[in-house]
Amino acid sequence: MRLGVVTFWQTADNFGQILQLYALQTLLKRLNHSPILIRTKMTNQICLKLKIKKFLNEFLFVQKLRCGGKFFSSFFKRYILYTKKIFKSKKDFDDADLNFDAVICGSDVVWSEGVGSGDFGELCFLDFVRKPIKKISYAASFGTTKLSKEFSNFVKNKISDFNAISVRECSGVDICSELGRRDAVSVCDPTMLLEKEDYESFFKTRCTKHEMFGYFIGWKTEIPEKEIREYAVKRKMKYSRLDCQNKKISLKRFFKRKSVSGWLETYFHSSCIFTNSFHGTIFAIIFNKPFLFFPLGNSAKKLNDRVENLLNKLNLRTRIWNPNIDLQVQMDEVIDWGNVNRLIGEWRKFSLNWLKSALES
Repeated sequence: MRLGVVTFWQTADNFGQILQLYALQTLLKRLNHSPILIRTKMTNQICLKLKIKKFLNEFLFVQKLRCGGKFFSSFFKRYILYTKKIFKSKKDFDDADLNFDAVICGSDVVWSEGVGSGDFGELCFLDFVRKPIKKISYAASFGTTKLSKEFSNFVKNKISDFNAISVRECSGVDICSELGRRDAVSVCDPTMLLEKEDYESFFKTRCTKHEMFGYFIGWKTEIPEKEIREYAVKRKMKYSRLDCQNKKISLKRFFKRKSVSGWLETYFHSSCIFTNSFHGTIFAIIFNKPFLFFPLGNSAKKLNDRVENLLNKLNLRTRIWNPNIDLQVQMDEVIDWGNVNRLIGEWRKFSLNWLKSALES
């Protein structure tokens, strides 16, 4: 089948975003389908401050100073199949030849209120797709446990004609059910459809270096940096930290940049992981690394649900950092990786079977 995929793709420093896209396309190709990313772009009116930032990004190449920089662009061009045209609204599809058997939206928070109910929101909810092309969501996320009344009405109208709906979190199943889609199910993130060996194929070296690694995205988070470094000293290990999606850009971060393969290698060769990232947590689990997840604060608190859902599924709830417990005690708690891997395998099998059925029915 020829399949269109709609998801986020424009990142210059979000490793999870680009790897979930890579994983879904890779899996679909293994199922003998022909997937292609339908490149979409938000074009909402923006204030003067954002216009200046956009100018700097596009014309002064500030994106290349971010922690992924040019590495993300080269990875994208090498591994992702995508449309030449970038679609900014439903109108842009009027003259497009949508030669697809089905279009899949997901994964990532493509159904969050942040996408809005305008042109970009209509694209994320596949409003441009017309029958007989199938509309399917795979692991789409609302990024919250509750929607506003206005956005709920918008979503209810848009998901009513989907052929099959899967979401990433159990809270998403509840939202869909409340909006009339009681057939919605929860599936694993696309990155978990692949196995550890699939990611190891990116490694350029087979070093045996071990260190502690901190991977943090730019949301407000309480991170006990002093305790982490004291733990590293006690274990006689080097601690390195990578901050991504941060508004502040510096030469220090420029020289800490990592390629996608380099980031995966660092994860694989680390003795343990500290992170506030959803996908940062996933890859610690995939590579069977002891980890601690630091909950997001302020307005980003609602995004913690996705990590809590993941850890509940895998019986890893105790890996959420608790400031009332000694950090070293938490990190040193033994993880039953045999049981975790068994649960991942079962979840992967269920998710894969659901996706096959959605495409074939």
